Parts: sequence; structure tokens; C-alpha cells
Amino acid sequence: MSTVQPKPEKIIFAIDTDKELLTEYPSSSSFFAAKKKKFDIIKEAIILFVDNKKMINQRNQFAICTLSETADWFHDFSTDSKEFYQMLNFIQPTTSFANFNIFFIYYELIYYELIY
Repeated sequence: MSTVQPKPEKIIFAIDTDKELLTEYPSSSSFFAAKKKKFDIIKEAIILFVDNKKMINQRNQFAICTLSETADWFHDFSTDSKEFYQMLNFIQPTTSFANFNIFFIYYELIYYELIY
């Protein structure tokens, strides 16, 4: 009896880099005594997601697009989760942005021929 391996997924994380994410997340519970920055919570959630997706299928691939006033392709698709986590740690919120045009995400996807 053979098991069917699910088809690998290509997942892109579009990560906001507005400096607002450096503020602490307000905790209403004393259970979460350690205050965390919003950006650290986002990174932890991404790592948990990637870990779980890799348990399902080792061939899943992950990429990073950063969002500021525009969208920038930050890290190409990779199945190497350690490399992905290293690149994730390079991302730091920098400045505040008044607005963001979501078209820039589509532009990056078209430019890298991920959608047609």
C-alpha cells in the first residue's frame, strides 16, 4: 500500500514593515506577562505556520515579499526552512507609511512570472 504525497505548495508571505509593528502588543491578561512587539508575534506565527506546513509536506516552498510604500520581493521560493527563518530575521520595520497600493504585490508577482 503506497501513500499519496500531497502536491507541494508555493506560499508567499507578504510582510508589512511599517514601524508601527515595533510597538508592544497590548495584553489584557496577566498570563502573558512578557510583553512582545507586534512584529515578533507576526514572525512567531509565520514560523509556526511554516513548521506545520513542512510536517505535512517537506516539498512545500516559501517566499517573502515585504510591504512598505511598495512591495519588494525579498526572498525567493525555498524548501529550506532554516534559510527561510534566517531571511525572516533580517526583516525589520523601518519607517511609517501613509498608504499602500495593493497593486504593487501583483506587480511583483507578474514581474517574477508567478502569475500571468
